Amino acid sequence: MFKDAAVNVLERNKNKGKNITEYALVMETLSKITDQELQYDLLSNLEDGYAEPEDLDTVDPRAGEIEDMFDLEDEDNRRHLGVPTTRNRWANGIVRYKVVYEKNYSGYWMFVRRALPAMVELESITNLEFEYAGAVWTSDDAQRDGTVYLRVQSSGCSATIGAPTSSSSRPHYINIGPNCSHGNILHELIHTAGMHHQQVAEYRDDYVTVNYQNIEARGVSNFDKKYNHGLEFVYDYGSIMHYGEYGFSKNGGKTIDCRGHPCGQRKEISFWDMWEIMYYYYGYYFVNGNL
Repeated sequence: MFKDAAVNVLERNKNKGKNITEYALVMETLSKITDQELQYDLLSNLEDGYAEPEDLDTVDPRAGEIEDMFDLEDEDNRRHLGVPTTRNRWANGIVRYKVVYEKNYSGYWMFVRRALPAMVELESITNLEFEYAGAVWTSDDAQRDGTVYLRVQSSGCSATIGAPTSSSSRPHYINIGPNCSHGNILHELIHTAGMHHQQVAEYRDDYVTVNYQNIEARGVSNFDKKYNHGLEFVYDYGSIMHYGEYGFSKNGGKTIDCRGHPCGQRKEISFWDMWEIMYYYYGYYFVNGNL
């Protein structure tokens, strides 16, 4: 229901550029939702400044994902929600991928059984499309060819941020380890679409406290405010792109204090995750006070 309403609103307004605010787009979308209970819940989240999904499935408190493999630089002064620039965006929202089969076909079975269902789910609730572009036997066969390579890795989950560009120095990858859950894979696919973590938002200090003294050295960059995050509409504790409070902890202490709010779920894409992806891919606006 939300997706259909959002598509219609974004299509109708996409040529208005910076003359239309994100607030106006969100409110117009909500006005098209006929389910009164859903509309009330979304309006309440809007007023609270965050989305808090029910039955929050939190990340393992000692777990840490390996993220931001080869972060792209922000080379212009444009910005858009959770991504640095349009250099991260896939043309027409089509993510072209190749599968690294491996000689024992482990990569193929991982793709069929685990990655493909996550791709189908993401397609069903956003305007992204995942287009199979072929396969290679090993990572040695990967090229800088405008695609992202899906492969098995021994542990952890990681992905290169956004679409490759002509200046990309190496192939882009989505790496899936044996312990990556369905939610972890969704998280990585959204990175591939161009989105960073919620906790790196420029305004995050109003909502969470990052305790750098508790963070493992290898994970520090995943907590840094690396760029101007843009005028995102809410701080979404319930985002699938948010870390749990103990991610990358080196001593058992909290790396992120979410100030009493549950955070860091890997169960489902939140309303605001969905909105951000669709807004990003359906219209790009220069930021000058408004989106």
